[in-house]
Amino acid sequence: MTALASPRLSGLVRYGAARAVALRTPRCELCALEIGEGHRHVLDVPARRPLCACRACAVLFDRNAAGGDHFRLIPEGRRRVEGLDDTAWDEIGIPVGLAFFCQTSDGDVRVVYPGPAGPTEGTVDAVAWARLAARDGVVTSMKPDVEGLLVHRMRGAREQWVVPIDDCFRLVAVLRTHWTGFTGGDAVWVEVGRFFDALAANGGEP
Repeated sequence: MTALASPRLSGLVRYGAARAVALRTPRCELCALEIGEGHRHVLDVPARRPLCACRACAVLFDRNAAGGDHFRLIPEGRRRVEGLDDTAWDEIGIPVGLAFFCQTSDGDVRVVYPGPAGPTEGTVDAVAWARLAARDGVVTSMKPDVEGLLVHRMRGAREQWVVPIDDCFRLVAVLRTHWTGFTGGDAVWVEVGRFFDALAANGGEP
């Protein structure tokens, strides 16, 4: 794990996270400043956990060197992926129809399957991923760690988006909240459908 750019910054982050938990109010998890709706998120890369960030911290971590390899600002843009058909997914061989993919700074690609008990993670063959990414330029433009390729191919759906990684975690929360029984029940798939409908209806905003 790479340390933050300075011991002072590292201490500030630890203090902010502890204060945000202790105060139980909407606060920046980096410096403990109170924040409102519409705030940005920073990814704790080693923990793979998004943190709420005030405007000042978002601006700070928008500079790649500020957080080293530890913290990165999560982008806000969302792009639809059109160039991946059934053949592309058959080649990569994912066993389920709801998943997201994320490429690390080291070049590894992880696939995560949301489920009722939380996310289950697997690895993706590098050659298979390269073939899939070559089919659509949007996939090759993904930012390591902080963006994911989100795929919904359940019950006849064909939705594919490159989204901020916190959107992927939001989808995980949808499944954990609404899943019932062995197959999930109808309600969870209604909510998943609403999540993707909102992406399309609001120009990429869930």
